[in-house]
Amino acid sequence: MCLWHWEGGLTETLSTFRMAADFCERHRGFVFNHNEALLYCWVEEYEPQLFRRIEKLVKEGSWHIAGGAYLQPDFNNASGESHIRHFLLGRRYFARHFGKRPRSGYNFDSFGHGEGFPQILRGCGIEHYLFCRPDLGTYGLPVGAFRWQDRSGSEVIARRGDDHYLTNGRIAEKLDRFLVHFAAEPDILIRWGIGNHGGGPSEEEYCRLKQ
Repeated sequence: MCLWHWEGGLTETLSTFRMAADFCERHRGFVFNHNEALLYCWVEEYEPQLFRRIEKLVKEGSWHIAGGAYLQPDFNNASGESHIRHFLLGRRYFARHFGKRPRSGYNFDSFGHGEGFPQILRGCGIEHYLFCRPDLGTYGLPVGAFRWQDRSGSEVIARRGDDHYLTNGRIAEKLDRFLVHFAAEPDILIRWGIGNHGGGPSEEEYCRLKQ
């Protein structure tokens, strides 16, 4: 497994959040979503002025607190208790600092999910879940939203991001493909962004999206 040095994660966090805050303040109607309480902790400690901007944007509704977990973990190997503690710590942090209790969770890059994961999500207050893996073509799942129920009877509204999460300057090409793929959905969700190493939204791609 390849892990980042924490300094690298910190640098990308500050860069991404700084750019996102600039976008929210500059572009009316733009809303940024992010989870992972740990990253907000870093901003609070290392760039408190940016943290105050984010608090204001959350109150205005242009920055959305999503996910609810302390960190996006690997769901394949960790124990159930570990997952629950991620949500326990994350949700406490978001409630204390932003007055928010997220109901939509996501994990874009976990390489699998435990069969009983819906029970953990519902027990932690999560009603909707967005994920990327298993990838399109690896495992057959419905296109768009579906009900994911485990043997306990717990269920969440889940959706695989068949489009994954990378655009890297090629948003027009991605739209050409996935607007057709998701054509049967009344509302279409397509992600755009630089990808693994953050940096925040791109002005060039945003202009192409608006066009």
